[in-house]
Amino acid sequence: MKINKLLLRGAKGIKKGLGLDEIEIDFSQFKPGIVAFIGKNGSGKTTIMENLHPYRCLVSRDGSLHTHFFLKDSYRVLEFDYKGKSYESRILIDALTGSSEAYLKCNGVALNDGKLTTYDSEIEKILGTQQLFFSSFFSGQQAKGIAQLKPTERKKLFFELLNLDVYEGYLKSAKEKLNSAELELADVEGQIKALNVDPNDLENLKVELNSHKSNSAGYKMKVEELENRILSTEYQIKTTEYELLQLEESAKKNKELLEKISNIRSKHADEIQKLIEKRDSIEQELWKLNRETKGMEENIKNRPLIEEKLKSIADIECKLKKHKERKEQLRKELDVLQEKENEYQTLYSSKKEEYMKANSKVKEYEIIIKNLKEQQSALILNTKILDNVPCDVLIGQKCRFVSNAYSDKEKLNPLAEKISEYESQISLLNQSTFQMSKQLNELIDNHNTNELNALKELLKLEGQEISSLDSELFQLALDDWESQLKRIDTFQIKIESNCEKIEMLEKSFEDLVETIETANKNIAIQISEIEKEIVTTVNDLRDEKNGLLKTYSSELIELKNELAHNKDKVLNYEKSITVTAEKITVLNENIKKTTTLNQKRDKIQKEIIDWNFICKAFDKNGIPVLKLENSAVEITTITNELLQLFESKFRIVFETTKLSADKKKQKETFDINIIEDDGICEISNKSGGQRVWIETAIQQAISYVIRQQGNKIDTAFLDEKDGALDDSAAANYVDMLKKSHEMNGVYNTFFITHRTELLDFIPQHVRLVDGYVEVSC
Repeated sequence: MKINKLLLRGAKGIKKGLGLDEIEIDFSQFKPGIVAFIGKNGSGKTTIMENLHPYRCLVSRDGSLHTHFFLKDSYRVLEFDYKGKSYESRILIDALTGSSEAYLKCNGVALNDGKLTTYDSEIEKILGTQQLFFSSFFSGQQAKGIAQLKPTERKKLFFELLNLDVYEGYLKSAKEKLNSAELELADVEGQIKALNVDPNDLENLKVELNSHKSNSAGYKMKVEELENRILSTEYQIKTTEYELLQLEESAKKNKELLEKISNIRSKHADEIQKLIEKRDSIEQELWKLNRETKGMEENIKNRPLIEEKLKSIADIECKLKKHKERKEQLRKELDVLQEKENEYQTLYSSKKEEYMKANSKVKEYEIIIKNLKEQQSALILNTKILDNVPCDVLIGQKCRFVSNAYSDKEKLNPLAEKISEYESQISLLNQSTFQMSKQLNELIDNHNTNELNALKELLKLEGQEISSLDSELFQLALDDWESQLKRIDTFQIKIESNCEKIEMLEKSFEDLVETIETANKNIAIQISEIEKEIVTTVNDLRDEKNGLLKTYSSELIELKNELAHNKDKVLNYEKSITVTAEKITVLNENIKKTTTLNQKRDKIQKEIIDWNFICKAFDKNGIPVLKLENSAVEITTITNELLQLFESKFRIVFETTKLSADKKKQKETFDINIIEDDGICEISNKSGGQRVWIETAIQQAISYVIRQQGNKIDTAFLDEKDGALDDSAAANYVDMLKKSHEMNGVYNTFFITHRTELLDFIPQHVRLVDGYVEVSC
């Protein structure tokens, strides 16, 4: 990645350091080499450096990117080249709402739709993750150095930097292949077990096949014998059936005679049943009429009581009418009195409201007079100074000691006039309130509500009396006494009619009983004559022939059952012959399948051994560890080469494993040890200045290794790492940057420093001064 141009608008660091809303720096004018960013602290050097990458963050600043901008139309535009292509990163920021849009173009063609998620995804596809970029190519001011990382954090970082995490994918794929092979092996072994082939079974099946063929031939001979016996038995059955047909003709005539008797009896029974039902119906109707007549006779006895109830209802309705008329008269009188009472209340409320307003005005004026008198007292007190000085008015107006007193004296007369005016108004209001109070008392004295209350009480009593009469009338009217009286008259007429009907029904009942007895005698004589024609000898002969037919039929069934049994035997043995033949065929096929499956099993078992070996190779203790150790050796070699530029005699070594506390096994670690003439120590124990050049040398060595792996980032970034170095070490630090720059083959190394004496070693720089940015190439 080679930086070409940066445009910043609305960046807080630029506004604070340079006082500018917007800057533009053309980096394409720089020649290959180191470029220094210089300026006083807080001038915006770090802001520029930390915007020279396309990621949406500032590595040394907390918070999201939009929190470091202040304008509604803020933006950051970065143009850069990478692997022969030109890119433009454009991030638009509304600092007031916090919303952002981000666009990435390659050779003028948009790669995303402006959404932050799609932008971040495209950047990572091109340059890798933020952690990889800021841990190798970009050294921020507040970035956490490798010395501050724990061994596990260092190892994780190096795995990502050296792209060793790719082996996790290889390992996952190998494990999936291994699992698939193991499942396939289990399936093949299951098939072999399911086939369960035994070569001895083939001979046994051949012996069984011959046995089935012999048994089948024996049962076929028995089937022929049974079929002949069945033909003979069927002939005897047909002869017996013919003899039975002749007997059936005689039995048919007997049956017709019996049916005739049955029909006569059935018809007679229907006629008798109808007569009995008619008799029962007459009897039921007689019972109902008797009961109805008795009930009506009981109701007739209630006539005097009903007539008395009707008279009471008429008396109550008369009383109720009188009380309602009296209540209506009282209601009209009450309306007249209520109208007068409303007029009084309206007049009284109006007078009382005027009286209250006048009193309120009096209290308001009294408060005003009180405040004015307090002002008057204060002015009088201020003017007393005039009694103690010899100055006349003209001199006093010019004297700064008594000028206020003369001014206050002039205010006294207007103030007194105001007080007098308000006191006069209070006097008039008091006279008015006195008159209004007198009028209110007269209204109260002349007001009398006794007549109105008495009238309301009378109206209430009338209402209670009407309610009581309505209730009594309602209770009496629950029963419809007039309808009951009319019903009694109807009952008397109906009783006479019922008595006539009862007499007629009793006569019909006696006639029906006599008719039923006569019919029963006639039917008995008719049936006796028919029974004399029936012949009884047919049944004995038919029973004898039926017995023979039953015997022959039973014998035929047994013969057919035996024939079916023997045919089933023949069929079963034929099926057994077919099944056994098929078993022999299947067994021959299974023997061939088992041979093939055994060969497949042997092949899969060899594959499982290979995949197990590959899984161990891609495990973190396999190839990744070897590559990590090899890369660590390469990084330490380059780091030590860079450190030779400093006078101190020490070098670094990465320790990836060490003995456990009990000295029994190796455990993983990632220590960075410093080897000196007087011993070995961990990097975190070195001084601040020594850590600066050691960590910088390590980072440059890491950048070199990563670039050799194909990540062509043509720019290096270092932000004020020389602050902890003395003068001689700072010069050596610049020499180390130059050597690293040449070794990495980058186009530019951007370097922030506040030490102007280093500019003699760095001819290209960006100087930040008040109000502008100066570029020297």
